[in-house]
Amino acid sequence: MKPGLVFLRFFAGAARIFPALPAAALLFAPVAALAETAFAPEYDISAENLPGAEKVDPFEVEPPRERFLARNGRVFAKIYLSADGAKSGEISAALDVAEWLARVAGAKAEIPVETEIENPRSLADVPTGIYVGATRLAARLGIFAPAGLGETCVVETRGNAVFIVGKTPAATRIAAGEFLRRVLGVDFVWPGDDGAEWTPLGEIPFPRGSFSIVPAFAWRLVGVRDAAW
Repeated sequence: MKPGLVFLRFFAGAARIFPALPAAALLFAPVAALAETAFAPEYDISAENLPGAEKVDPFEVEPPRERFLARNGRVFAKIYLSADGAKSGEISAALDVAEWLARVAGAKAEIPVETEIENPRSLADVPTGIYVGATRLAARLGIFAPAGLGETCVVETRGNAVFIVGKTPAATRIAAGEFLRRVLGVDFVWPGDDGAEWTPLGEIPFPRGSFSIVPAFAWRLVGVRDAAW
């Protein structure tokens, strides 16, 4: 304990014990309280700093039951497209993911339409898969691209389902490219296969959590005939 605090506490305690020192009690007791506050150590008791506490991803409702997305030449997920008719950009995004999964993991993933899925009652009923674009399941779970101008998109895992969703079909393809980079380790130095840098992987861990993209600019290109001009 700090010497100054001991000194002040001594006089405050003595004033309480000896009635002959009422003035000392009135004078030093408040000062001792202030000194105790001043010398007290500071503690950060926010949840993330408590012993044993873990930071929880707010988007991770249920951790994946599968440990791997692909392993030893096998892919454990199908790539699902919307039952309401996938747009060309969404189909291209699904094909991109399937193609690079085959290259990196050594096995092809099927690309069915989500109509083959019976109405799931919980995440436990959702088949392991990568759901690309504006699927019914994504809408049911409230998974949409972030609000904002431009081609916003999100990649989010719920249980054993990974959702790749863009505000537009083009944005969905951007999200697929980010999925390739973060999950499969495919980096594009420039567009096209010749610009890709990647390494074959024997194991690809199942992705967890969520990440989103909000571009710094609302438009990639504005022409003189565009409404935004």
